[in-house]
Amino acid sequence: MDNIDKMTIKSQEAMQSAAQMAEKLQNAAVEPEHLINEILGQDDGIVVRVLEKIKSPIEKLRKDFSERVQNLPKVSGAARKGAASSGLVRLFDSADKLCREW
Repeated sequence: MDNIDKMTIKSQEAMQSAAQMAEKLQNAAVEPEHLINEILGQDDGIVVRVLEKIKSPIEKLRKDFSERVQNLPKVSGAARKGAASSGLVRLFDSADKLCREW
């Protein structure tokens, strides 16, 4: 996840929004659920358009991930601002590896 400049503009926007959401909700770190929740909120993004094309229940997915984010553990005191969780780092590392292999 070192090279955010490799991400699309929409992905960068989603990651920034996910970090803000995690901070607002007092979560210890930015989790994959934060990012997915933000991506699902991008009506003009490619992910939502693909999901619509394959007739996925987008509203159900949005509700599910919104609930998941709301139920993430909260921390008090000095939380890490916008730091990616180990799960999110693994997600980006896997995606990067797939891109290099492709």
